[in-house]
Amino acid sequence: MLLRAVIQNLAQGVVALVWMAGLRRLAAALAAPAWSDLLRRAVLLPPLLLAWRLAGLPTLPERLSVFRADEWAVLVGEGGVATAVVAAALLGGTVLLFLFQEVVPALRSRMRPQPATESADDRLDAALARVLAAFRAAGWTLPRGRLPRIFRLEVDDRVSALHGFAENRIVLSRGLLDQLDDQELDGAVAHELAHHARGGNLRLFGVWLARCLQAFNPAVLALFREFVEAEEAACDAVAARVLDRPAALASAILKAHGTPAPAPADATPWRRARAEVVRRANAAATRDRVERLLKPSRPWAAPPLFVTGASLLLALLLWSLG
Repeated sequence: MLLRAVIQNLAQGVVALVWMAGLRRLAAALAAPAWSDLLRRAVLLPPLLLAWRLAGLPTLPERLSVFRADEWAVLVGEGGVATAVVAAALLGGTVLLFLFQEVVPALRSRMRPQPATESADDRLDAALARVLAAFRAAGWTLPRGRLPRIFRLEVDDRVSALHGFAENRIVLSRGLLDQLDDQELDGAVAHELAHHARGGNLRLFGVWLARCLQAFNPAVLALFREFVEAEEAACDAVAARVLDRPAALASAILKAHGTPAPAPADATPWRRARAEVVRRANAAATRDRVERLLKPSRPWAAPPLFVTGASLLLALLLWSLG
């Protein structure tokens, strides 16, 4: 049963990745929030369909299935040692990537002994008031409940983030705040408020949990990475549209992420190599975000029906992989 579920999930992940690669041709013209929503559903659908099957709910008749997971499970089981080694290398390597790139850094951040102090700041309060007014003037309906509060993080690093789950709060570090003018500050705050408007950390955590359930699946690894980058682009797009100052937001992004700190001088070669890989990846992501903001284009604001229809077609494809 477990082997069958793994094989079915691998097939669904590959099909979802190919499906999204086909839709990728539309991504340049598609508004960033719609593209992020499509990627989120591509990550969520495989475990939801597995839960549907485990719950004993109606499934597609076997004669209509285009992929027989049971038969593949038998073939893999009879494949011998070579097949088992290849499968273990593929799945185990993906799990190790997940552990060392996502789980271990999260645990280390939780184990830090003394978190930085968060303080109230009049300039930040004024920026949040301006941005909230801009969101309301643009017709955005923020989630019900308490609006996020904003604090200054007493560190010299450049940090801008949305913290919390039930009650969100926006934090900007002293090191970043001192470098931003008022328009850049409004752009940074608007970006974090866009995260709140789009579901905040709670929605991102739900997608990450779905990713955890598929930690062995390299296709889902690629989809999740693409989703994280697309969600940042979506919040950039919302902030730029609400404030109508994309250049100020692009400048704030460059000041926040433009030159990451190098690894410490006494770091091991492995840590220095890892820091260099992260630095280059962050530089590429930052460049893409800035170019997207400054590029004079009018992306297609796809209606909800398009996103829903594309998601339903993907669900039907994955459902047929019995």
